Amino acid sequence: MTVTTPPPGPAGPIHDLTVNVWRFAAVRAFVELGCADHLAGGPLPLAELARRCGADAWALERLLRVLTPLEIVDAVDGDGYALGGSAHALRDADDSLRWMVLIQGDPVWWDALRRLPDTVRTGRPEIHGGYGTPWEYLAGAPEADDRFQRFMTARTLRISAAVAESVDDGHTVVDVGGGRGTLLAAVLRARPGCRGVLLDLPHEAAGARAYLAGREVAGRCEVVAGDFFGEVPGGGDVYLLASVLHDWGPAEARKILDNVRAAMAPGARLLCADILLREDRRAPHPSNELGLRIMSLHPGGRERTLAEYEALLAGSGLRLTGVADLPDGFSLVSAVPGEAADGG
Repeated sequence: MTVTTPPPGPAGPIHDLTVNVWRFAAVRAFVELGCADHLAGGPLPLAELARRCGADAWALERLLRVLTPLEIVDAVDGDGYALGGSAHALRDADDSLRWMVLIQGDPVWWDALRRLPDTVRTGRPEIHGGYGTPWEYLAGAPEADDRFQRFMTARTLRISAAVAESVDDGHTVVDVGGGRGTLLAAVLRARPGCRGVLLDLPHEAAGARAYLAGREVAGRCEVVAGDFFGEVPGGGDVYLLASVLHDWGPAEARKILDNVRAAMAPGARLLCADILLREDRRAPHPSNELGLRIMSLHPGGRERTLAEYEALLAGSGLRLTGVADLPDGFSLVSAVPGEAADGG
C-alpha cells in the first residue's frame, strides 16, 4: 500500500487521521525498544543506538524517519539521532506517557478499536479473543496489568495535588478502588495528619503496599483486599472514587455508591474524580474520546454529564455539593449524605 501526500481541500484531515495509525505504531515501537532512555545521555550514531535497542539498524532508521518530523527525535551528526522535545515525555518515569502508549498496543485495546463498528451496532463491547472484561484480562496478564497501573499512576499524578487540597488534615481518607494508591499517597504526603485506607482487588494489594511503602506513607495507611461491590470500609471522613464510576453502567455504579453511602458516617464527604461529558456536542474535550474507549471496553461503561452524575448520586442518597475543575479535563465532584432518590 502506498501512503500518499495529503490531498488538497477537506480530504486532507481524513488522510492525516488514517496515517496517524502508522505514526502511533512508530511511537509505540520507539517506546517498546527503549529508545528514549538510550538517547537520554545524548546523541548516538545509528549503529550504536540499534545495538543498545537490540534492533536492526536499517529498520530502526526507517522507524526514526517517521518520528523525526514529529519532533520525537532529531537527526544529527551524519547518521546520528538525538532526543526531540516530545520524547522526554516517553522516558521511563512515574509521570511518563510511555505507559499510555504501551497499553494502547495491548491486544484487548487493539481488538476494541478493531471491533468498534460492531460495538456501535449493538451498544455493548464486542471485543473477542477470550479476554473477558478488562479487569479479568488484567488479573490474568501481569505484564499488561503493570503497564495499566503505571498508566493510571501517571494519569493520577497530574490531578493528585488538586485533590489533596480538597482534603482537611487530620481526616481518615478511604480510597475506593484506589489501585496502587497513587492518589491516596499524594493526599497523605500533603496532609501529614491524615490516615488512609485503600480498597482494591486482592491481586492489586501487594503492588499497593509496595507503592505506599515507597512513598513513605505505609505506616499511615491500611490496604484492604476486597471488592467495592461487596463492602466498603467504614470510619472514613473522606471517601475517594477516582476514575471508577465511568467504568460501570447505571446498576453497577449505583451498587458502588450504595456501598459507599452505607459506609459513610454523618459528616463524611465523597469526592469523585472523573471526566464529565460536556453538554456542548461541538466542543472538543477529552470526554469525547474517553467515552468512546470506555464504551468499547466496559459493558455499560460511560462518561456522564454533570446532570447525569447528580442523578446517579441522588439515587444512592448522596447530595451533590460542588464541582471543581482539575487538570487534563477532569472534574472533582463533591457530595454528602442526603435523601435517596431515583437515579440512573
